[in-house]
Order: sequence, then structure tokens, then C-alpha cells
Amino acid sequence: MKTFLLSLTFICASFFTYSQCTPLTATQCPDPENNGEICPDWIIATETVPYNGSITILPPPTANGGAVGTVDINWIQITAINNIPSGMSYACNPSNCQFAHATYNCIAMTGTPPLGAAGSYKLDIVLDANVTMESFPYITTTQSGQHDSLRVYCAKNENEHINLGNDTTILPSVNLTYTIDTTRYIAIYWNDIIYSKQFTFHGSIGNGVYSVSVLALDTLTWKWATDTVIVTVSPNVGINSYHANKNISFYPNPTNGVVNIKFDENSTSSYNVELFDLNNQLVSKNIINVKGKSTKTIDISDKPKGVYYLKVSNQKSFKTGKIVLM
Repeated sequence: MKTFLLSLTFICASFFTYSQCTPLTATQCPDPENNGEICPDWIIATETVPYNGSITILPPPTANGGAVGTVDINWIQITAINNIPSGMSYACNPSNCQFAHATYNCIAMTGTPPLGAAGSYKLDIVLDANVTMESFPYITTTQSGQHDSLRVYCAKNENEHINLGNDTTILPSVNLTYTIDTTRYIAIYWNDIIYSKQFTFHGSIGNGVYSVSVLALDTLTWKWATDTVIVTVSPNVGINSYHANKNISFYPNPTNGVVNIKFDENSTSSYNVELFDLNNQLVSKNIINVKGKSTKTIDISDKPKGVYYLKVSNQKSFKTGKIVLM
């Protein structure tokens, strides 16, 4: 038998609160389907009012290993809880946040939400899971909750592609809705946060370059599937003089820091060169002057390694693309 340490994320549904971090019992938080429970997964925050509650977690005994069948879960360990109001924190019982399967455990949620933070919050709990199996060496797991249940899925650590379509440019008044086929895909996450079969991008977010990414588990192959598209919001869409410029290209990609911007057209113009991170935050901005066919160079080696979006534009055209900094 071999043991593997896996990463997984789960989100469940229900609401209730408790004043102390004492786990509920099997009677108070029953698990009739024997697939794990969370009681509750919602918190209700009232601004400037201290919150003191807890949630009970019962890890499932097994995971759906796809092609390898059912695998046993030894324990899970909480690594983060997202989507909670600022000013709030959590503490586990036991304190190391490691919960054995088939045991009831609790997490205390305390703090005072600030002004403007009132509302319902669906907890996004990130954790590691330790599972045992005969031979399934490269896997990761994710969990999707339905009716307070913890359903765990195992997937091969090999990415495949979901086609979200082409990069696009829209007016600020336009919304784009992306939809994933839920008859085939499960555990669908948009921009690493939002758990839903659909994602709507609102052009009202403002002019700029944005990314929409999806991660989902393909139940046909039991592999993760991903894709990312770039959405540019601009008031100039529909004006014939403003268009995607196919005569501009970036290389090398991936890069160690130096990015060449090739202009393959005979024109003279000044271009804005803007670099955005995955959170759509502007990282750097420069202006370059181009005369005829030429290649300009920028250096981004001072930035943290990761994925960025590069936009080169003037008043008539633009070019956007993903840049991987190694």
C-alpha cells in the first residue's frame, strides 16, 4: 500500500452557528450517505458586531478515484478558509487542523466584521488530504459539496483543455457569460475562487485587460481541464479604426525576463506597453516609439515569476497575450 499527500478544495451548503468550538454529534450532524458532512458552511456577518461561532466537519471515509475506483481517506488537514469577512479568523480543534476520517471535528470562527461587510458568506475551505491506494501515483483531488455532504474526487495530475473561445474586446456596457457542461465536468472553479457552472464577466468593471480562467474535473478522463481567455474592455469597440493588430507579436514565451515585441508593418507610432498580473492589476507601463518594421525589447526580470498579460496598444490597434516569466 502507498500513501500520497493530495491537495483539494471543497465548498458545501447550509447555515447554522454555534457559540463554542465543540463538535456536533452524529445525532446533531448526521451522515446518512456516509460521504462526510459539514454543519454549517455559511456564516452570517453583521457589520461591527462581534461574531463567535463554529462549524463541524466530518471527513468522508473514502474518495472517488475515477478509473482506479474508491480510495481510502486517512485524514484531511485544513490549510486555509477563504471567503470570510475581513476582521475574522479561525482556529481548529484539534489545533493542528488535522482531522481523521469518520471523526467529528470543529473550527471556531471569531472576529468583528467591519463596516460594509454585512451579508452571507459561503465558506471556501482549502485542505490537504492523505489517501491510501495500491498504485495511482500522480493525482490531485477536489471536493464539491451538495446538501452538506463532502464528496471527494480524485483526478490524474495531467491537464487537458476546455475551450472558452477566443480572446475578445467588448464595450463597457456588455456582459459575457461563459458556461461549462455539467453533465461532463464537476468541481468547476472560475478564477480559482468562484464555484459555479457559469461565470459572467461584466464590462462595467472598467476599461482594461482582464483574464477569465476555468478549472474543472473531466469525469470522462478524470483529468483536470483548464483554459484562460483575455477580455479587453474598451469604449472603442465597433469603431473600424480600433482593432486587434495581427502584425504585433511577442517572444520568447516562456521568458527569463526579456520580451521582444515585433512590429511587422511599415508605420510610425507611439505604443503603450502594459503588463498585468493574474488579478488584472497593472504591474508596469511604458511608452515605446516605433518607426517601420522593427523589434523593441522590454525587461520584466525584476517581477516575480508567474503568468502575466501583456498589452501593446495605440489609438488605432492593440495586441494582448499571455507571458510566462520563468
